[in-house]
Amino acid sequence: MAKQEMIPWYKPSPGFKVTDGLKEFSIVIFLTFVAGGLNALIALIEGNPEIIPPEYIAFTGLILAVLHTLYTIVTNWRKQ
Repeated sequence: MAKQEMIPWYKPSPGFKVTDGLKEFSIVIFLTFVAGGLNALIALIEGNPEIIPPEYIAFTGLILAVLHTLYTIVTNWRKQ
């Protein structure tokens, strides 16, 4: 049985691409804009000035996008 070559943990696998993480980041940012638009539409229909303050939606979406991007990069780091 052939022994696999050990790659140090700090080096990515040969198939690693940062673009996967950036694609996920852009998807979550887009979904943040969609959530903000839905929030504004619901507030307009119900006559309330705002249901959720827009800055909460923006900051939450940005934090989720960054965390999801980091998760994608870490999980794809050692994938072959």
